[in-house]
Amino acid sequence: MVHLLTLVHRWMGVSCCLLFAMWFASGIVMHFVPFPALTEVERVNGLAPLAPSGALRSPGEAARASAIVVTRRSIEPPNSIA
Repeated sequence: MVHLLTLVHRWMGVSCCLLFAMWFASGIVMHFVPFPALTEVERVNGLAPLAPSGALRSPGEAARASAIVVTRRSIEPPNSIA
């Protein structure tokens, strides 16, 4: 039984060591290799077109429907949420 426990402990240690070594190596790679980025033109070309005629409510109607209290200093949420 002790021999089996020693064998399992050894190979679990080896497998965990390999896992942590790969984790460390991937962190080094992530630190030094830049993340791919889109240019502004590529980013804008990928966006869906915005149709303002599809808006269901005007900003004023949306604010009134949301029951948000608008004051000169701040916008406060309603006291109770229904």
